Amino acid sequence: MSCKTSLLLMAAAALGVASAAQASPIGSPAIDSNLIQFTFDGPTITSIQPNGIYEVTSGKAYSFPPLVTSTGSGDYTVWDITFDADRTASSPVAYDFIQYTGGFPPPYHQWSPVAALVPGYPQELNFFFGVNICAASPNIGCFTLYLGQGNDGFPLFQNNWWIGSPSLAVAFDGSYADLEFGDGVDLHFTPDGNGVYTFFIDQFGGSPRPVPEPASGAILMAGVAAALVVRRRRRGRTDRTRLLTF
Repeated sequence: MSCKTSLLLMAAAALGVASAAQASPIGSPAIDSNLIQFTFDGPTITSIQPNGIYEVTSGKAYSFPPLVTSTGSGDYTVWDITFDADRTASSPVAYDFIQYTGGFPPPYHQWSPVAALVPGYPQELNFFFGVNICAASPNIGCFTLYLGQGNDGFPLFQNNWWIGSPSLAVAFDGSYADLEFGDGVDLHFTPDGNGVYTFFIDQFGGSPRPVPEPASGAILMAGVAAALVVRRRRRGRTDRTRLLTF
């Protein structure tokens, strides 16, 4: 084998190693495709970009970054975000998602239209990642939102999505969430369709929207109990994927 041929093979091998984290090897089973969709009606969204923070259950295949596409223009746009990752739920991923989005309640800073505990936060997630969203409105500007996929539990056992941010306020009954920017300006999140992976967002301004009520004693106790479960599971796991930041 010539020296030139050896160098070419070494270069090809290096490229293969560099791309291994981005896609599954040739001939391996396809990675699960996971879609979350945001429909903005009111705020003009100019861009949605992954912010480089993500976590996947340890040992599961994934491809980063997520694919972001949009349709529409002006104050009505639909954004599709597709993250390829195999789905296995784990409490370490949920724990880190909660930490990035404001910590354990009260109050709640994580919301899913379809959840076993309403309002509440995830006890296990398959993965989560962050995105930076920019709006044309100077009252909104750019902000960070974290997106995670879990499972809604009994009786449907379907994959569901969570959004989270330290600025997110969740309604007492779990029917909506508001991302607050001050001066009575916020983005209002409600389910779109069945609410499993689709979210509808409009802009609210002027007089402040009624503040979501605090959790009742029963729900608060359930939340505290769930937090203890997540923490115990988190401490008992040592094989979680490292949190990657770019």
